[in-house]
Amino acid sequence: MTPAHPGLLDEARLLFTEARGLAHDRLKLAALETRLAGQSVVRMLIAGVVAAVMVISTWLALVGMGVVALVVYGGLTAIAALGIAAVVNAAAAAALYFAIRKMSQNLAFPRTVGGPH
Repeated sequence: MTPAHPGLLDEARLLFTEARGLAHDRLKLAALETRLAGQSVVRMLIAGVVAAVMVISTWLALVGMGVVALVVYGGLTAIAALGIAAVVNAAAAAALYFAIRKMSQNLAFPRTVGGPH
């Protein structure tokens, strides 16, 4: 039997050490990217909430302009103009509700699973 070549054993140790270092670096990179992704998600959510508030305030301003126009140019009382705005908003919300409800039926893969057509 010939003894193992000392150079081969050293090479194996070096390879193992380098592989361990590479795995450590990859895990560290993955952790940093995960942290960056988490921070990005939080920033995106905050930006989305701020944008939603801005859109809502814009909608309220437009409705307010319509109410003022109905009072000034339409000769309606403020109460009547606000009532009309409320009814129009409620009708639009109801229409959107029924549209969403109808579209939600497609989420269950009705033709694939064999549900109602």
